[in-house]
Amino acid sequence: MSVAIITGATSGIGKAFAWRFARAGHDVVLVARHEDSLAVLAQEIEQYTEVNAQILPADLSLEQGIRTVCERIDDMTNPCAVLVHAAGFALGTEFTTNTEAREQDGLRVMVEATMRLNYHAAQSMQKRGAGAIINLSSMAARMDAGTYSAHKAWVLSFSLALADELRADNIRVLAVTPGPVKTAFFDYAGNSANAMPAFFWVSADQIVDAALHALAQGKAQVTPGILQSITMAAMKIVPSVVVRTISRGGAIPHL
Repeated sequence: MSVAIITGATSGIGKAFAWRFARAGHDVVLVARHEDSLAVLAQEIEQYTEVNAQILPADLSLEQGIRTVCERIDDMTNPCAVLVHAAGFALGTEFTTNTEAREQDGLRVMVEATMRLNYHAAQSMQKRGAGAIINLSSMAARMDAGTYSAHKAWVLSFSLALADELRADNIRVLAVTPGPVKTAFFDYAGNSANAMPAFFWVSADQIVDAALHALAQGKAQVTPGILQSITMAAMKIVPSVVVRTISRGGAIPHL
């Protein structure tokens, strides 16, 4: 029996992925920091579906947390068929006004953990000859939103390269680059997030729909939403100075 391992599983996009895989009949391993929230979610999933929901408390800003998840991915007795790395958080301030410790936490969760979990998942999936990895990047990868943008740009570039590398091994890798999503994430992004027009927001379920559809089509990147996809494509060709000017002017929320 193979499972879907989902980080950031107790809220937002991660939680939506957990429910979607469970309802599709996949056993799930739920990863997040808080054991109590994980236990509640696992109980609800097992109550309303016929799958097993294992909890794996792990703080991915800590070495031990990353190692715990890597060790679970390595367990071939109940192997990882799908890895969804949705853990992440808004930094909510400028780089120079943030604490060094908070910046280090962001780097660990959104860059180092991405690399290490993907490495272990790829090794495991190569042994089985199949698998799928979904990494949460962001439209911010093409914006000027501080170190959050830098982290998400790394996730996007890394995922695209890994998708090409693993294609011959029957392992699909997808980078999801959503815009503003209706989750608690933006509670930490500052008041500038409220400036985004209502029509530009999407739900976590819409993100999951778009991601799984893109994965089935063999795509390596998807930006959910027609307007968001057009905006993402435009930012790739518009001079970077224009994007930076718009970002710094407050039209794009600081993350």
